[in-house]
Amino acid sequence: MHTATMPSRRVPRPVPSPAPSGNITRALKARPVWVDVPTDDGGETRTAGFALAWTRDAVEVQVLWRKEYYVAATEFWVGASRVQRRVIEPQWLGRPVA
Repeated sequence: MHTATMPSRRVPRPVPSPAPSGNITRALKARPVWVDVPTDDGGETRTAGFALAWTRDAVEVQVLWRKEYYVAATEFWVGASRVQRRVIEPQWLGRPVA
């Protein structure tokens, strides 16, 4: 009996920036952001995430990142130029009131 196998495709991993030293501001509540994540295959992926801490030049972010067979929350530092604030609208916004 012959069974088809799916080709194994390597999942790219984020390439973090080094953790900064000096004055780091930690958020009391994570702030929603868009992150341009550099990957180890030379590409870049834009994904939604949260800013956990920052300096003038770097931001510590948490994003959901696909692993080999699951998705996990992953935290790492990226350059500040790779991060943009985003807005999460309340879920009830725009819905008719019953």
